Amino acid sequence: GGRGGRGREEKKEAEEKKKGKGKEGPDASDESSTEVTTAENNAASAEEAQAHQEAAGAAAADSGVLEAISEEDWVDITELCDSAVREMALGEMVESPSFRLFDAMSAIEIMDAKMDSGCNNSADMTIERAEEEGILARSLTHEQLVAIWDQLLMYYLLWLDGHTIVQTLFSCLYLQDPKRFARPIPLLGAFLDALLIVCRFARYVVTMAGVFDDEDFLPTLFGVDLEACAFSATPAEVAESLANHRTSLAKESASPDSAASRVARRLALIREYMLALSDLSPPVGSEGVCSDVKGRASARRRLEACVKLVEELRAEPSPDSEGEAAAEREAALRCFDQSINRKLLVPGPPRSVQPIKDRSAVLGMWASHLSELIRCSGMETVSLAHLLEG
Repeated sequence: GGRGGRGREEKKEAEEKKKGKGKEGPDASDESSTEVTTAENNAASAEEAQAHQEAAGAAAADSGVLEAISEEDWVDITELCDSAVREMALGEMVESPSFRLFDAMSAIEIMDAKMDSGCNNSADMTIERAEEEGILARSLTHEQLVAIWDQLLMYYLLWLDGHTIVQTLFSCLYLQDPKRFARPIPLLGAFLDALLIVCRFARYVVTMAGVFDDEDFLPTLFGVDLEACAFSATPAEVAESLANHRTSLAKESASPDSAASRVARRLALIREYMLALSDLSPPVGSEGVCSDVKGRASARRRLEACVKLVEELRAEPSPDSEGEAAAEREAALRCFDQSINRKLLVPGPPRSVQPIKDRSAVLGMWASHLSELIRCSGMETVSLAHLLEG
């Protein structure tokens, strides 16, 4: 009886344990399921937060706003640098594979007006500003034309002497768009057309010869267009236009000291010089020099005519430094501003080309330049010993 009672109690306990295990099963499963769901929600929240942070960072980058860098993102490398220094000998240098000493020499200090040409560029001249301030005129007097042309003739020689074309000739605002700004002034447009043709011939001949260094001549155009024109880019058509203007000016005044006569002399000079360079220049695409005897003879005659015209310019009375005429010239020369092309130059210390204000010095440079070209036109008749003497 006792053994049977113990058996019944053990059986009852076993059934109760079995029922307890069955009851615990669903609760444990629910708890495990809850934990998995919580982990998944946390992971989804983390991914959502990261995506939101990335989106915010991209929006900040697009808007130009940079996110502040946390101090935790910085790594102190002082000890590493000190250790490297202790291991280096005198004269050794740590550098990246792409480092060049030339780059170091060209380095600038950003936002330092003395070193950074792009600093304070809001003060640079623009076409819009020039139009608003009336610098680009719709008409010019003869005195103003003479002042502008003399400045251009001076800058042309400085360009040949090694300065950039954008800081010399193309500092003239009218050359930024000849068709738009010079066409309304026929005399100016015709002169600029001839000058641009002259620049094309000169650059072609010098670069084809290949006998210059960087300090002698800078053929880089910095994006300016020498093929631009106000009326025509053909030498024959421009020469005809200049001749017609000279004829009209001759009817205005017979006095050699009149403003019309001074304008006519400069038109004659740029016309003869343009045609002389055309005669001396070989055909575009050829590798030789001009072998046409007639062409060289024609160029020599035109260059000699240019020398006489330069002497006539020297004989002109010096312009007044005061009075109405001086004010006109000063107003006209406002169209020269080198800052308009500053953005075209490579980053570096601001540089400017100082114009030559001595009129006699400029005419002396022209006389020397023409003399050298005359010698070149008759090179085949000059002895080798004379050439070696320079």
